[in-house]
Amino acid sequence: VPILLMLAFYMFMVAQLIVKSEGNEIAVIKSRGASTYQIFSTYLMESILLGGIAFSVGPIVGLYICRILGLSNGFLEFVQRTALPVELSKSAYLYSLLALGLFIISMLLPAYLSSRTSIVLYKQRKVRKRKNTVWKRYFLDVLLLALSGYGLYSYKIRTSTQLLTGVSGTDIAIDPLLFLISTMFILGAGLVFLRLFPYLVSLVFWIGRKIWSPALYASFLHVGRSEGQEQFIMLFIILAISLGIFNANAARTLNRNIEERIRYEIGADIAIAAAWKTNQVGFSDGMMNEGPGSIGMDSQSDTAIEYIEPPFEQFTKLDGVELATKVFKKDSVEIRTIAGTAHNVGLLGIIPDEFGKVSWIRHGLLPYHWYNYLNLLAESPTAILVSSSMRDKYKLKEGDSVYITWKGQTYLEGYVYAFIDYWPTYNPNLKNQKGETKDFIVANYSYINAKMSLEPYEVWIKKLPGATDTQVNNDIIEKKIPILDIKFINNEIVKQKNDPMLQGINGALTMGFVITMLISAIGFLIYWILSIKSRALQFVIFRAMGLSMRNVTSMLILEQLLISGLAILMGIVIGGITCDMFIPLLQMAYSVEEMAIPFKVFAYGGDYIKIYSIVGTMLLLGISILAILVSRININQAIKLGED
Repeated sequence: VPILLMLAFYMFMVAQLIVKSEGNEIAVIKSRGASTYQIFSTYLMESILLGGIAFSVGPIVGLYICRILGLSNGFLEFVQRTALPVELSKSAYLYSLLALGLFIISMLLPAYLSSRTSIVLYKQRKVRKRKNTVWKRYFLDVLLLALSGYGLYSYKIRTSTQLLTGVSGTDIAIDPLLFLISTMFILGAGLVFLRLFPYLVSLVFWIGRKIWSPALYASFLHVGRSEGQEQFIMLFIILAISLGIFNANAARTLNRNIEERIRYEIGADIAIAAAWKTNQVGFSDGMMNEGPGSIGMDSQSDTAIEYIEPPFEQFTKLDGVELATKVFKKDSVEIRTIAGTAHNVGLLGIIPDEFGKVSWIRHGLLPYHWYNYLNLLAESPTAILVSSSMRDKYKLKEGDSVYITWKGQTYLEGYVYAFIDYWPTYNPNLKNQKGETKDFIVANYSYINAKMSLEPYEVWIKKLPGATDTQVNNDIIEKKIPILDIKFINNEIVKQKNDPMLQGINGALTMGFVITMLISAIGFLIYWILSIKSRALQFVIFRAMGLSMRNVTSMLILEQLLISGLAILMGIVIGGITCDMFIPLLQMAYSVEEMAIPFKVFAYGGDYIKIYSIVGTMLLLGISILAILVSRININQAIKLGED
């Protein structure tokens, strides 16, 4: 929707510029006897001809663009992948007809208004001071900001509902306004800037009125007295750049959050559940169904199960492995405290030093760097980390002793050293059958192994730089290492990115960014070329009065900075504010349980460099073209002054 809105805005702006540049010719033709119908018919035939060409070519181009969307592996990232199976349907041509109708209307509306203007009225309008535009009189900027504020408020209410009920984002009715509020905010903020722009220019002009050179003086006068003639191009630049930044950051945020969630849930580059032998005949199949570390007693008898640990060195010597560590996971743990007994607590047994090198957690999730918590575990074997939910339920405090056990095991005493809200693999948003947050503790694996009977653990692996998952997996197969389950972070990320919905979103945001920047550059050049041609007589007069070409060029550069430069700067500022306010809307597509870690807005410096490069190139190219056009104006054209 924002891209379509910008395209409509672009078409209307270009049509208005074209008709405005031909305003004098239209008025002269009308004064010679041409009717409004004849003038209107001329533009109608022109728009139908251009629209017909676009209608015949546009759907085919759109088809290939849609196929390219499937190749997107992220924002501005493409991979070798089968193209999306898309085809042209009747609905596609129907939408093309609607777009064609929008184009014709945007082309004919300025032409119709201009065709009703006589030569006398045209000359009068050129010299009379214009009234405030419609959006200024009716405070459209304030209305757009108010609507975007309402949308943001609706989003916060909806997020609160998700947190309270735990339902998926798709189970709550979505206010359609939420999809438009970011664009409304950009337009509203841009219009507010345009309302203040004349006063800003007047202030700068007044401050240096005694020191400005003739060229700068003329530039300030032209911009200050333009009566909003540059508002279209300024608003267009603000909208284009803000949408470009929004699309870039939205895509980066979406992909980065998915990647970090997967890394957090798996815990390491590779997580392996090896197959353990036991003293029970035929028990291996049952253990494979239950999962590693799931039981400690035979379900058919009271005979204690003895596990035979496979050689751990076989994992450390795998091809492509930098470091491997043992991680003991248990879900049905019982914790006895002074205030009561907690059931079905999640337990993670780790070797602190190795775990810190192998695992990963996003910076900022914990009050202190997570290495500090690992140091607490390393300093005391009996130290445990307890989830904040368990602290609140049982009124625990640091230094309290707790007793840990599970089926088939004795009690293990530990002491609370710190409380945590997040830890690799721990999802604080999961609820138990009572609707309460699932409790979780972290303890030393060496202490657990010394006090409890041996049970299967997982092997978490960190790969060498440049090593691939295929390299590790092939070595496992070659060495015939029996495993129950294996998870690769990169493989899980690829699965997520192969989802058709995510492919479409990445492709749409990428193409939206490219189209936005392309249209911004084209619109910028068209505007300034037509503007220079309409002011050719003015530049000739300046040259005839004695201004050098260097002074005229300086005047154009200052106008570029005042109009385009400030619009670009405001586009970057408004785009950044829009990202911070509205990109968190993306998290509404996920249920609370799916958000193991908080949704975070990300911005890549490389994307901003691309935007700055495009904008800088656009400005330099525009200034160069304008300088060339002005230099080619013949001073003898000043004779046309008599016609004006």
